[in-house]
Amino acid sequence: NAEARTLAAHVVEPRLKKGTSPFTLRIRVDKHGKLVRVLNPKNAPPEVYKAGEKALQQWKFRPYVHDGKVDIFDADIDFKTR
Repeated sequence: NAEARTLAAHVVEPRLKKGTSPFTLRIRVDKHGKLVRVLNPKNAPPEVYKAGEKALQQWKFRPYVHDGKVDIFDADIDFKTR
């Protein structure tokens, strides 16, 4: 979560009802920093998942560099209501 958020150049938080329980979504980002997949590993309710996915589709990432090479990455992104 923390490392993926540091690679995010543009972040949009989901619009959630007050009192929504925290939830986690898993993303895959390609070598160019483009989001290619959003999964729901902890079975967040459908309306919460949809809000999170919609927000994540707007995120922009810098490429991830591992051992001097640009690589894809997977990350769990945690969301909490404010």
